[in-house]
Amino acid sequence: MRKLTVWLLSLCVTVSAVLAVSGCSGQAMSTEGEIYPTYADDKEMMIGGWDSPIPTKENYQAVKDMGLTHIFLDQVYAKMDSPQYEEILSWCEELGLKVLLMSGSNLGTNSMAGWTEADWELLYERAASPAADMICYWDEPYVENFGEVKELVARHNAEYGSSADAPTFYVTFNPSAHVNSSGETIPYDEYANRLWEEAISELEGKKFLSTDVYPLISGSGSTSVLSTWLPTLESMASLASKNDADFHMFIQSYWDVKGGNGARRRVNEEDLSYQVYTCMAFGITGFSYFTYTESFLSDQMTGGCVTRDDCTPTELYGWAQELNAEIRKFDNVYLSFDWQGVYPVVGSENESGFVPAYDLLESPLTSLSSASAVTATQDTLIGQFADEDGNDGLIVTNYSDPASGLTDKVSLTFRDANRALVYRNGERTVYVLKDGVLDLTLGSGEGVFVIPVKI
Repeated sequence: MRKLTVWLLSLCVTVSAVLAVSGCSGQAMSTEGEIYPTYADDKEMMIGGWDSPIPTKENYQAVKDMGLTHIFLDQVYAKMDSPQYEEILSWCEELGLKVLLMSGSNLGTNSMAGWTEADWELLYERAASPAADMICYWDEPYVENFGEVKELVARHNAEYGSSADAPTFYVTFNPSAHVNSSGETIPYDEYANRLWEEAISELEGKKFLSTDVYPLISGSGSTSVLSTWLPTLESMASLASKNDADFHMFIQSYWDVKGGNGARRRVNEEDLSYQVYTCMAFGITGFSYFTYTESFLSDQMTGGCVTRDDCTPTELYGWAQELNAEIRKFDNVYLSFDWQGVYPVVGSENESGFVPAYDLLESPLTSLSSASAVTATQDTLIGQFADEDGNDGLIVTNYSDPASGLTDKVSLTFRDANRALVYRNGERTVYVLKDGVLDLTLGSGEGVFVIPVKI
């Protein structure tokens, strides 16, 4: 079990009962008579898994039981035109699982090129299933593919227009290989904005942005975190925020068999939490495990939540299940806030006084609207949010590499608050603040959501 201790230079208020007010954002009355913000339970974090399991109802029940809301339905076991594919959709509908329909193995290529009208009719027939939530049109297009993506957008618009009931158009942005046919590499921010402007922005329906960075790296006797992870998150978060789009990120749940310098390292419980809370500091509205089933892409890739041979749950399945349940306890609260930016803090115990990834951020916050002072012993990321009533919210996460096992002591001095609602392990605790100070101890890979309030 991950452990996170919150201590305060103040009195802890125990909230033993809450009388919720129905409807949208309202108020709740504690037994002590104090009024705190409360949020309707009408929002849900998308939690998905890449690589669908061997097609049995029991295996899809296991997907649901791990706490996933979505599964990327590839065609490894069942082709789209097969009766078994229809059966999978019916299982998902019965279980309350949503599906992303995948056109095939479309990593970096347009697998729909050369499709006949019959192929398109079949796709849209499958997309009419109540379980179908999105259509995965392309996985990681290159710059030279933007014109083809635009054509797919036009076809999607022609089929669905702006219908609120239509499946969402899904493309995974390429996280690193932003190279055109002449070999030119462009900065990620330019890549993401161009793909938006030249194609995705023309969608008439829901806008959904997604990318993948697998940041946990092994080395020669050491570990590291990819420095490109944070600027990629920032670029996508800013693009989503400016355009009222959802923002989805993949989480590394696989590793390379051989290991070695530069390989993806074996992940553990703290690594999963670390990735999710770091991504939440950038305002994600959904995340997916790469992979759910042990990957089929290469024999040199392993991990995943279930084995590829017989879908036996791995140790990672239990860790992910626990983390998903934790997020589910407060996702309606978190999703009631809009992302405003991220505030990076260099830890006082960081002897170098330098975090390479921080220097790659284009426009980090230089202060927090709700806090006049912040200190931390380890490198810390604080995502700043605001709800529709102007209440501030903060995701506070220990950004130090979980492999180092470092404990982070964070202190925030709020400008105008004498209470703090702290969501840790998914549960809310209300604290009385002395002189506006909230002190937190975050374990390795830990994060919390904090709402400062004035009573």
